[in-house]
Amino acid sequence: MRLAYSGFFLDSSGYAEGARRMLAALSTVDDLEVTPGFLLKDGGWEIPPNKVLGAFLQSKPTGPTDVHLIHCHASSFGEIRPPFMAAPRIGMTCWETSRLHETVLTGCATVERVIVASQHSYYAHLGSLSQVLSAVVATALWPLILLGANLHLSLANL
Repeated sequence: MRLAYSGFFLDSSGYAEGARRMLAALSTVDDLEVTPGFLLKDGGWEIPPNKVLGAFLQSKPTGPTDVHLIHCHASSFGEIRPPFMAAPRIGMTCWETSRLHETVLTGCATVERVIVASQHSYYAHLGSLSQVLSAVVATALWPLILLGANLHLSLANL
């Protein structure tokens, strides 16, 4: 599988740290080729690339991309559309709130799937056994999204 990964990789921001950690995890997956999509910059201080990041920045795809993973604030998802890439787009973002601004919802509507990194509130508001079980299943199965899975699971189906 070929995955193009767009995001802030060299910046000192929290999004860049998350993108570097995700890249490190993706680099351990067998049969997954991860190459750069768009390299986003905020104009601030840049970190020197480590070995994994350096290899990623130099890599080129060996064929058409199967999935485009976009790691940034959701309001920017719609702006990151490489003209040479027709692959399905997955947006990866984070938020720690119970309400979303309209621009975030608009951005989420521009991608096929959305992954939200949020350890603060995801498990904090679980009030029943069914919610806990649903959260455990969702956490365990989320990597299947990268393979194109569309499970639509509910506890009624388990």
